Amino acid sequence: MMHCRKIALMFPPHLGGRMATGFCDRCHMASQRVLLTTIAGDLANAIWQDICRWSDARTTTSIEEWSSDEWPNATNHEVDHFVARLATGAYLPPVLYRSEHVDCWSTGDVFETALVKQHPDYSRRLHTGSHEIIATWVQSSERIIPDQEASDETVWLYSHINEAIAAWSTFAENRLVLLVRTVLGGLCEDVDVIKSLHGIPEWWIQTQQRGEP
Repeated sequence: MMHCRKIALMFPPHLGGRMATGFCDRCHMASQRVLLTTIAGDLANAIWQDICRWSDARTTTSIEEWSSDEWPNATNHEVDHFVARLATGAYLPPVLYRSEHVDCWSTGDVFETALVKQHPDYSRRLHTGSHEIIATWVQSSERIIPDQEASDETVWLYSHINEAIAAWSTFAENRLVLLVRTVLGGLCEDVDVIKSLHGIPEWWIQTQQRGEP
């Protein structure tokens, strides 16, 4: 039986910085920003060394429960800084692929299954109070296939991951795929999408009032 731990994540600053309480990593559907990058060469090896060091700092070996409480605060701070560097600087080679999209439906185990299931010995997971990071070594010839019953969001995710695996394949067979998942809030149902089409979102009004670009 799978046990899930309630953890708390912060909404991004443009959403008011509110605490997203009640989010359950593996069980509850959520809205999340997904950043995918593929890195090869010396930089990939250097990043992997850091990820292994952070992963080894985890205070439990459970694979069923994941929480930022399982890492020292100093490690969480380092990982958050790493995500910020990745988000703002990882665009050009040896970054071979980069994409970002929003998934308003999936649970946390969808991302784990997509990247970890086929490579459990070559994958690491990290959790901070803001992000989940999954790092996996792959070969450029590999492909992953979602189940026939998979949701549209899962099909889109697998498509992006396959793009990441195959990008610039002639330059590096082995590459490190990094997935950064940042929870934005609860899931968006069809009725929420329909409702959102009528009226101006509050986040748009707030950023306009602050004069942000």
